[in-house]
Amino acid sequence: MPTALLRRGLIPYDVKLDSLATVIFSSGSTGMPKGVMLSHRNIVSNLEGVQQTINVNRSDCLLGILPFFHSFGFSIGCGCP
Repeated sequence: MPTALLRRGLIPYDVKLDSLATVIFSSGSTGMPKGVMLSHRNIVSNLEGVQQTINVNRSDCLLGILPFFHSFGFSIGCGCP
């Protein structure tokens, strides 16, 4: 199916890059635990940074060592594979 058609059918029109995508909760290592709001732009930026740094292919095996409450662990651990 063409990407444009998938986007039109699956992504609501009011969702923008700066829209809230998720809230992850910190462990409170530097203070009180808190909810951290990540926008779609935050997640896409992390994914683009990894793609510029390493070349991930379908045949690669990935091991994620950062916890999901870490923004990079969440976005790359879930989005990169």
